[in-house]
Amino acid sequence: MIYYKDSIGLREVENNSVSLLMTHPPYLEEYKSNYQDFIKKFVVRWNEVLKDDSYLVIVTTDNILSKQLVKPVSKLNPKHIQIWEELVKNFILVDHKVWVRNDKKQFGFRKHFSNILIFKKGNPKFYQTEKYEKDIFYIPDNMRRKVNGIDFRDAYPIDLCDIFIMALTEPKDIVIDPFAGVGTTIKSSERLNRVGIGYEIDERLKC
Repeated sequence: MIYYKDSIGLREVENNSVSLLMTHPPYLEEYKSNYQDFIKKFVVRWNEVLKDDSYLVIVTTDNILSKQLVKPVSKLNPKHIQIWEELVKNFILVDHKVWVRNDKKQFGFRKHFSNILIFKKGNPKFYQTEKYEKDIFYIPDNMRRKVNGIDFRDAYPIDLCDIFIMALTEPKDIVIDPFAGVGTTIKSSERLNRVGIGYEIDERLKC
């Protein structure tokens, strides 16, 4: 289910009910001076709806943790750093993966990969899978899509969602995506017998 409305309050989601939150946060140009305040409001609510033992997966672009975890290849986006600063106040970083968006590119990356940061709250159960064991995922990029005539560029592959949902949740668990876009996380959740709840403020992305 996707609610086409602002996700700031997650009003349809009960506290302490969510096993996994997986999303790609927006980097809104209108938040040039107070973007950290924007993200902080969301993180506080995420902490409320997530179970005491749960996971949070953030898909980012470029190099949010490049100095610590991968070789720096480009300048860090300041908004990525602001998201990171808010998350570590509330959650524990437990893993870091890299998604190579276009496997035809060589390992030079630059603009062709995303970092995936896995945080935990409490001590959640881990359902190990063979696919999750990899540190780098080579999954073809489908980010350039047209939805109702709109050139939408931020849809990650459903196969990528499957990896994390299978490893970090079990059937009937609740998975949410507060910035759902075209609903990839929700579609993956539903086909894996989880309860998927998404929010998307842009009604043009209904599909």
